[in-house]
Amino acid sequence: MARPKKIPFATCHPDREYHAKGLCRKCYTQKAMRKWRSNNPDAVLAELEKRKTPEGRERRRFLAKQTVSKYARDAGWSKALTDQKLEEQKGCCAICSRVLVTEGPNKAVRMHRDHHHSSATPRDLLCLSCNIRLGYYEKARREGMLALYENYLKKHETFLDVSLEKDHNKG
Repeated sequence: MARPKKIPFATCHPDREYHAKGLCRKCYTQKAMRKWRSNNPDAVLAELEKRKTPEGRERRRFLAKQTVSKYARDAGWSKALTDQKLEEQKGCCAICSRVLVTEGPNKAVRMHRDHHHSSATPRDLLCLSCNIRLGYYEKARREGMLALYENYLKKHETFLDVSLEKDHNKG
């Protein structure tokens, strides 16, 4: 029987897998980019100037939309499914019922396509706040932390209620 291969861990982040030169992938990439930028200052300035042009701004906007679309497609979302969910939910977040915005500067109510992470099954459309909170909730539930959070809140809720009653009775 073959021995299982030992996966080395990075020295920069012991919880992450080793990539190269003792570093995780993220730290290695950042270090390489810093080195390239310091060795190529003219190329960096040229790139920054190119980004300021209308064509550069339009290109960045296009790439950002493509990235979102690719992630949505990978999670099983299509234009038809998105339209169907928007109609079913009456244009509102499935959790808090805030009106969703498909585009624009207000990121808090911008539409996010929620999906089950292990099966990549589309679920519903959410606002940013609910999408982030749901992610934290799912992680806490997986790790068995919900009961601990509840106990903690109950412990301090009683203390807070008693102290508020004392302050209220003084006034």
